[in-house]
Amino acid sequence: MKEFLYYRCVDGYVGIKTNIKNFNWPYGICRKPVDKTEYEKCKIKVALNAVDDKNVFDCVDTENYKTSFRHFKASENKKSIIFDQTIAKFIRLRYLVTVSGNTVNAVFGKSYIKTVKIKTMYIHPVRFILFDLVTLMLLKNGLLTVYCSAVKLSGGKTAVMLSPPNAGKSLTALNLLNKYNAKIIAEDMAVTDGEFIYGVPNTESFRNYNNEISKDISSEDMVPSGKIDYLFFMQKGSDEQLKPIDKYFEKLKMISRYAVGYYYSPFLRVLDWFNDDFSVTSAEKTEDDIIEKIQASVPGYLIERKNPMEFADIIISTVQ
Repeated sequence: MKEFLYYRCVDGYVGIKTNIKNFNWPYGICRKPVDKTEYEKCKIKVALNAVDDKNVFDCVDTENYKTSFRHFKASENKKSIIFDQTIAKFIRLRYLVTVSGNTVNAVFGKSYIKTVKIKTMYIHPVRFILFDLVTLMLLKNGLLTVYCSAVKLSGGKTAVMLSPPNAGKSLTALNLLNKYNAKIIAEDMAVTDGEFIYGVPNTESFRNYNNEISKDISSEDMVPSGKIDYLFFMQKGSDEQLKPIDKYFEKLKMISRYAVGYYYSPFLRVLDWFNDDFSVTSAEKTEDDIIEKIQASVPGYLIERKNPMEFADIIISTVQ
């Protein structure tokens, strides 16, 4: 049995302990362990345990899981869900997830972890089951997960950059760091309460760029959070434009939903079916409230350029 190591995914908000080496989920890659005390400080804590298939349900009495929803079954208190299905006649897919307040205990069979790599109908990879669950739990705590990059500029203001995939979010954050001495808060994913943005520091999209641009980012190059001062929606295109946009609710919601899909999660639909306090509809309402809060107080700009290397220069000229 591999030992459990502790990781901080969002400073003060999301932590995970697991015996899976380099576990990779949208809240970052688990490469840099922290002390248990740092994990315990996190509001939402996830314990992820990989075990042999036969041992997945060792800590529960499966006879108490009588209420069924397809291949899912719920415990009597409806806070614990088991999944058990055999595919290809001999591959046993099993897991157990229990939610207690802001704590998640997840036990997955090794066959499930090894076999399930992509989303297919109601069977999703471990990384997405837990990501969707934590996304909903954050919303229950008034926090929205956003697909973005963010920096604290040298003057102290915080800029959040949003764009379609491969349009320059991470590249712009790196350019603002290298050319303008900004500090990186996030480069692929972040969490916000509508006023402050909190970084997900262990994503590594910046590694897609060459070494000259993506120098090794040290802790001195990063800060954990910042008060949102500007939103920049960036897109690659032939129209060389920069314009303010006052009504960006739908644009912000759409770009976030590209990467954040908790409302499509089969596991959350099952949890919602059995529990009134895990309402996906209520989570969506909280999402809308947070976006409206941002729109009401933060100026937004649309930037379009053929060359995404220009985005950083335009952002600096706009805020000066």
